[in-house]
Amino acid sequence: MIELWVVRHGERVDHKCKQWRAGPCERQFDPPLTPAGARMASATAARLARETAVVEKQPRTLLLASPFVRALATSAPIAACFGVPISIENGLSEGLRANHEFTGQPVLLTSHEAEAYLRAEIAPLCGISASGVVVDHSYQSVSQFPTFPEPRVAYFARYKETVRKILDKYPGYQRIIFVTHGCACCHAFFFFFFI
Repeated sequence: MIELWVVRHGERVDHKCKQWRAGPCERQFDPPLTPAGARMASATAARLARETAVVEKQPRTLLLASPFVRALATSAPIAACFGVPISIENGLSEGLRANHEFTGQPVLLTSHEAEAYLRAEIAPLCGISASGVVVDHSYQSVSQFPTFPEPRVAYFARYKETVRKILDKYPGYQRIIFVTHGCACCHAFFFFFFI
């Protein structure tokens, strides 16, 4: 039996500070977590650890995160807690819907840039060792990164197909943790329980 855990990223800076996008930001469509969001990520990792504390032998775990920095940052304390690398999965990306928050194609961090950022910026905020945050640079995403604009129906189809591909490609894992976005979490609920 496989356990599937779906985690929404922590509080993002542009939802707390509406002026963030108007300022000089390098990746306008990729806002980081707030300090409270980093604390939420740490609390989530602690909660997941408590959920599994009674298990004598920890199951083989695959940690997959959206390539957006807020999801990667949320996955960092989970990775440190479970001692697993973060695998960046393009198919778990935010939906690139026009008239939502995107006006163009987002520029995201490479896996090496993401690892450096998580170690330098997020590990201290979350109170975890930087050496415990590892990105799996060899991971090959099962889905391509979406192209802007992405209609809502295409986003849901992408997410569903990504989950199916992951389950087919990684049958040896007993636990898969998806760190993604709010809309994707809602879709996962419907996908697994109503379809």
